Amino acid sequence: MDNIGNLGHIREGNNEGPNGTQKGKKSQKQFLFFSAIAVLILIIASSFLFKAHDRAVKVDINTVNLKITTLEMGVSRLEGEVKELRQFVSEGKEPERRPTPGLDELSRRIERLESQITAVARRPVASEPAPEKTTPQTKTRYHEVRRGETLFRISKNYGLSLEQLCRLNQITPETPISPGQKLLVTPE
Repeated sequence: MDNIGNLGHIREGNNEGPNGTQKGKKSQKQFLFFSAIAVLILIIASSFLFKAHDRAVKVDINTVNLKITTLEMGVSRLEGEVKELRQFVSEGKEPERRPTPGLDELSRRIERLESQITAVARRPVASEPAPEKTTPQTKTRYHEVRRGETLFRISKNYGLSLEQLCRLNQITPETPISPGQKLLVTPE
């Protein structure tokens, strides 16, 4: 009966336990407390991530700005050169500075090389004996087939086409070859 008396608080709609504590509200408060801590941790973590991302974006933006500035300077320099060249073409004047600064140096080097070539060409050449005309003596060569070799590889090793090798040995490309077999690799 003591147990029934202790459960009386439930019948009456009271959430208090037998000793007067509120179990449902206590667990609800704990849940809210831990949820608040979890949300706080998520907010702190995301703020660190966004700060790191913002730094990376700022670095990227600074790099892009630097590149844009460099390009703008290059474009303005090129615009000046184009204006100068247009003036040169329209008026027939010499521009203030040469379009290609190394052009004069290259012209001098070309002239020096041409003079050296003509000097070498004017030197008398010692008469060399004419090379003797000899008939090439072709020596018949054979290749001994080794394990794993193919007709194609053998033909390439001797500078022949597969068809030439087959014609010399009176075989077809599908003819099987075996280690120790001798193949003609030069014409007789």
